[in-house]
Amino acid sequence: MTHDPSLSYSACLILSAYSSQVANSSETKYFLSSTEEVLIGREVTCQIAVNSEQYPTVSRHHAKIQSFEDGSRMSWHIYDLNAANGTYVNGKRLQGYQILQPGDRVMLGKDGPEFLFECQVVSEPLLTTSEPNPAEVMTSESRDDLSVLELTPIDTSIIPQISSHPINITTQPVITVPDVTTQSSPRSLWDLVTDERIIVLSGHTDLIRGVAFSPDGKFVASGSADKTIKIWNIALCEESQTFSGYKLAVSAVAFSPDGKLLASGSADKTIKIWDLKSNEEVQTITGHNMGVSAIAFSSDNKFLASSSADKTIRIWDLKSTEVVHTLAGHKMGVNAVAFSPDVQLLASGSADRIVKLWKVESGEELLTLPTFRSSINALFFSPNGELLAISTDDKMIRIWNWRAEQELRVFSGYSWQIGSIAISSNGQMLACGSEDKMLKIWSI
Repeated sequence: MTHDPSLSYSACLILSAYSSQVANSSETKYFLSSTEEVLIGREVTCQIAVNSEQYPTVSRHHAKIQSFEDGSRMSWHIYDLNAANGTYVNGKRLQGYQILQPGDRVMLGKDGPEFLFECQVVSEPLLTTSEPNPAEVMTSESRDDLSVLELTPIDTSIIPQISSHPINITTQPVITVPDVTTQSSPRSLWDLVTDERIIVLSGHTDLIRGVAFSPDGKFVASGSADKTIKIWNIALCEESQTFSGYKLAVSAVAFSPDGKLLASGSADKTIKIWDLKSNEEVQTITGHNMGVSAIAFSSDNKFLASSSADKTIRIWDLKSTEVVHTLAGHKMGVNAVAFSPDVQLLASGSADRIVKLWKVESGEELLTLPTFRSSINALFFSPNGELLAISTDDKMIRIWNWRAEQELRVFSGYSWQIGSIAISSNGQMLACGSEDKMLKIWSI
């Protein structure tokens, strides 16, 4: 395939899973990086991680795929990583490496999963000024309703006002960001389409443990192990407020639905309510036996949910600050909580790798989603309440239809992501702390 630098190439592996008991089949599509190697195996850290129970003969690191460009051609090479059961391309055992061609069948061992390789030129040039993310997953059941795009980085020639380098708010000029609320046909994470436009905000002196967007999407709050809370003006890329007073790390933050208050939770077991207009602490709530790890306001502003390392979730009446329900059922600390938009349900995610849904009115457990591969960091409902975004400790964001108990898609490859994330109410911005103590935001 001749490589035209003005065009971009889309390559993917398609895993088909056929059932002998039903006539149809399902397939999962994994998009391949054009700059980084993609590991395939049953180890959860692989960009393409196969089900170890379904395919026990697959090695932890079975094979890898890496792109190659010599100036005139763009291709993807597959390498066998000395897997005991071998890697096969079109039925022939791979020796060393092989250049993949569209339509090639890749099998991880004779009894392992089979993938179909696809590669095509994208009709419209993608933005390609920095490296993309390694892999993106999609199931065939959702493909009829959802378009498929690779995760693509910022083109600074098109959006010159956003720097691809960290922004030092004390030395950089004022920087503006496109107003995502005024687009005629706004795209959303809930449409499962995304590209990267990263903004970097520095100011904390330790790791960021909690992040939250304001209801109007104009501000983002961050809580840090440095014991402070910062409010950032996204359009200006600058810090607008700082709250201090904690003796231990701040691990959770949440804006009230009207944007007037901010709640924060800390390793010191307390929840504090801050008035954003007066910059004052107006209330302290106690009750958890260990550090508070997550908090969430209900959309009707009647309830506040909090979770803790003490393995419980508490639902508080905001007027009386009395506990309405104490929910127990997780086997380890609870890291994430989220109310459904209609306030009928509360979702919780834990270090026990389980997501549970509870009825807010009665406190009754409604359902438990299948066990995930790693700890749950954050949860978000879509605006219609039908989908649930689940951020996990393996640096993936999984989109679930919770009613069908079905995973629709997985976003992966954000190597800088740690701890909690935040998704704006319109689904067009995502924020997360990073290992360099900075807050990073990308818009869709």
